[in-house]
Parts: sequence; structure tokens; C-alpha cells
Amino acid sequence: MSNEQVAMSNERKQSKLDELIQQYCPDGVEHKELQAILKIKNGSDYKAYGEGDIPVYGSGGIMTHIDRYVYNKPSVLIPRKGSIDKLYYVDTPFWNVDTIFYTEINTDLAMPRYVYHCLLREHLEQYNTAGGVPSLTQKVLNKIQIPLPPLPVQSEIVRILDNFTELTARKKQYEFYRDKLLTFGDVRGGQQVMLCGGHLRRLQTFQLGRATLMMRLRAAVIHFLFVLSSHLLKMNMSMMKKQLSPQETA
Repeated sequence: MSNEQVAMSNERKQSKLDELIQQYCPDGVEHKELQAILKIKNGSDYKAYGEGDIPVYGSGGIMTHIDRYVYNKPSVLIPRKGSIDKLYYVDTPFWNVDTIFYTEINTDLAMPRYVYHCLLREHLEQYNTAGGVPSLTQKVLNKIQIPLPPLPVQSEIVRILDNFTELTARKKQYEFYRDKLLTFGDVRGGQQVMLCGGHLRRLQTFQLGRATLMMRLRAAVIHFLFVLSSHLLKMNMSMMKKQLSPQETA
């Protein structure tokens, strides 16, 4: 891809996000507790069922496969006990055991994939309620707040983050841009609720205006696209060197 093509692609992505923000959330984004967006459901034993092609999830991932499912819509699976730092996004039928919760998400309010990115950002291990084996409870999870822009804005953020994870394996960069894109202001009664580094902070402040919100998201996306373009350029140069090395050896 030429420099002109990269620049045009970056401009289109930036322009689309700007337009969506102007149209749907010019004055800030409300934060909602998980219990207002989704229902957290317990898992159960699977051993009474036969073998099949439906994956059975535990806190460590897929355990086995059986012949029936407990849920067949997109869901975010949240470990209840054990590896509580691992989340799973599942968009095919599945079963889950009692060491992991599944979620029934109100898709009129939130995209399941958007919820997944938000919860990754939260680092749920910080909400551990046990002194021994790490554990999470529905009571604690239900009170976690996430930013909830309108669905078109959620969709664009998901598209950007999903493309980023597909094109690069740099986990730290993904986390940086995820945190930037999912940091919004929530203005209620003169208070702005900010999610910073996974911790909820309440700051007495003025209403977050359109320009501030747009500048924050624009800066994050521009920087993300610049780093991604640089990374792809390095990959292309590396591939060219590998192709040339046999000729140099000869």
C-alpha cells in the first residue's frame, strides 16, 4: 500500500468516527452498570449429556464437547473462580460449567463484542473477593460500570479494535488503544465519572463538550493508525529482505 493510500484510508476512518460522535454523542457518554445491560447466568454440570460438537467452557477455556447447549446467542463468558483474568467471547452455541458465568446481553443497548472489549479493559482480577482461589461474584460484577455510547459508535469502536487485533500481535498496543477508545465522560448532576486504568474515579468537573470528546478519540485513532501503518511497513520490509537473502547467498 502506498503512502497516499495509507493516508486516504486513515482519513476515511477518522472522518467516520468524527461523524458518528457528532451525530450520536456530542455532549458525552453515559456509563451504566452491567446489571442494566445484561443478565449474568450460572453454569452447571454437563456429565449427564452425550458427546457432540458443542463446546463446554470452564474458567480455563474449552473442556470438552457435548450434544446440547445452554445458550446459542453471542455472549461474554466471565470466570467465577480460578482464572478470573480470562474472558471469552462466544458467538456460537455453548455450554458452561459452574466455574464460569455466561451473559445474556440486551442487544438493544449494547453489542456483545463491545461489552467484551469493555470488560477486558476493566481487568476483572481487581474485583477478586476471595483470599485463596480467586473468585468473582454476581453482586460485584453487576455493579461494574462501562461507557455506553449509541450502537453505531459502539460498532465503529469494535471494528477498529477487532481490526487491530487481527493485524498485529502486539498486545500492549491493543490494550493502549482499547483504553483510549473506551474512555468517555459521564455527566450526571455536575459529576463526571471517568474510568481510568480500570478504577472508577468521580471528579467534580464541567460538562464534557463535543470538542473535548472528539479530540480525545481523534488523537487515539490517529496514533493507532500511524503505529499500525508503521508496523505493516516493517513487516513488508522484513518479507522483502527474506526474499532477497537467497539471492545474496548465491
